[in-house]
Amino acid sequence: MSWKTINQILGMALHDPLFWQMFQHDPLVFLQSRDFELTEDEKKVLCQSGHQDLAAFCQYLIDQLGCPET
Repeated sequence: MSWKTINQILGMALHDPLFWQMFQHDPLVFLQSRDFELTEDEKKVLCQSGHQDLAAFCQYLIDQLGCPET
């Protein structure tokens, strides 16, 4: 599980609206262009999200990938 990478993506999406917009347009292509390393399952989940709201997207990730360890 790459929660460190997923948290980086979420942090960038929170602080950079253009990042979030580009991510939503084509998540897989955008993440690959930024060299984020994710498992195949994580890529699949990220690409199937379809959420416009960042908070809903975060909840979706927790629901699909499990709660990150603290």
